Amino acid sequence: MLMAIWNLVKLGEIASITSSKRIFAKEYQTEGIPFYRGKEIIEKHNGNDVSTELYILRDRYEDIRAKFDVPKPKDILLTSVGTLGVPWLVDESEFYFKDGNLTWIRCNEKTIPEFLYLWFNSSEAQNQIETMCIGSTQKALTIEILKKFDVILPPLEMQNKICAIINPISNKIKTNTMINRNLSEQIQVIFVDLFGEEIRNTKIGEVVPWGDLITVIDHRGKNLPFTTDITDYPIIDVGALRGDIRVIDFRVIDFNNCTKFVNEETYNNWFRSGHPKVWVILLSTVGNLDEMKFFIGKKGCIAQNVVALTYCEKGSVERHNGLIRRFIPKGKRIDQFDVRAIIDVETWINSLLRKLLGYKTADELFEEELDKIYHVDAA
Repeated sequence: MLMAIWNLVKLGEIASITSSKRIFAKEYQTEGIPFYRGKEIIEKHNGNDVSTELYILRDRYEDIRAKFDVPKPKDILLTSVGTLGVPWLVDESEFYFKDGNLTWIRCNEKTIPEFLYLWFNSSEAQNQIETMCIGSTQKALTIEILKKFDVILPPLEMQNKICAIINPISNKIKTNTMINRNLSEQIQVIFVDLFGEEIRNTKIGEVVPWGDLITVIDHRGKNLPFTTDITDYPIIDVGALRGDIRVIDFRVIDFNNCTKFVNEETYNNWFRSGHPKVWVILLSTVGNLDEMKFFIGKKGCIAQNVVALTYCEKGSVERHNGLIRRFIPKGKRIDQFDVRAIIDVETWINSLLRKLLGYKTADELFEEELDKIYHVDAA
């Protein structure tokens, strides 16, 4: 019943479709009004900051606006060369764009811009783009082709309802994407802080023995005493490596798939190679050998059909020396530096997150030990 009131129309019937006025390479500037190509529109579509490389003079922009118009908020720009069919719903910012690379779409009174933007993101629109674009090597969408696109168009009231439902979800996805990107950037910063010295001291092309890079937690060859009663010490087997649970972009183990457990005594005394720590890589050694996950959790035991790969510390003394040499170069005597400088180095090292310390700082662990000694109630 609902579909009976929807109409099949051509895109050219519900929107004007055009492009920009030609801007020549000699008109490019290093500052002024941002000049967008397909690259920048894709960045906008993905919610990323635009790495603008080209500009035009404001006088040129104002002249075009007065004579021919420029994109307004809620117009749509569509990539039309190279990566095809990526839409962007224009915001309040001032910019101009490259003809040929992008197509400029403005809805008429029959269509809500947000609805048409959602339609361009749909599989229906993307399938038409795939089948109707021209060119064998460098594919392109022409204005005439776009005008012939079929759009199943609901009444305006229904368009509004659809947008009211989908837009909040889309905005939430964009927000989560930004949060994940920020978290990924934080991980990169932490990685450089933790391992930057090793990275800088590694020679390009240097062959390093596998055993110098990792240690293996391996409990194969012995029968593990276990229970099916749930305890705080789950056994991580192949079942826990299945699935697609993710933290940011990293696939991690699923503790819900753990069906066997050990008691505290077994956990503390039976496992000769130790236990996995956060971000250790877990691999299956039977069945589906490509099952690989990161360990995220406080406690867990490695079963016979799973091994853990952890990074070698390669000597905590050498690591500390490397940290100190950031401030006191090799060959310099420590008594050549004043007490204030030494205290600054000490403070920096004690405030640094360390993998050796379970990704805590020395200061944090020191305070924890003091609490144990003096029985300080953390609450």
